[in-house]
Amino acid sequence: MRVLVIVVRNIKIVVSTVKNNTMGAENLQLLELKTEITLIPAIPEDLKELNYYRDAGPNKPKEKVMKLRAGIPYWLLSPITHEIEPAPYLLNERSDAKLISQYLRDQTIFIAKDPFRHE
Repeated sequence: MRVLVIVVRNIKIVVSTVKNNTMGAENLQLLELKTEITLIPAIPEDLKELNYYRDAGPNKPKEKVMKLRAGIPYWLLSPITHEIEPAPYLLNERSDAKLISQYLRDQTIFIAKDPFRHE
């Protein structure tokens, strides 16, 4: 069973509008929105994807070789304060797979709930 955690953040969005003048100056307008993100504990299937199939030898099926899913934002649970850290991290090709595995074992890594992937 996966426990749900709600994180509320203020998001500032800069909207650019161009004035009709010869200088091409822009008038920037700042809008503030409030959004809610539902975080769930990550499981390995949330953070990996198929990279390629490797030949396992004669008369054996090919093996799947997985890699981290680049572009997935994640949040960490602080072991000291037991609170979700406010700033998210982003999985990329330079992310340390061993460290991510440790977070998964410790159950301290959370991802945003995707209504299309999670129940």
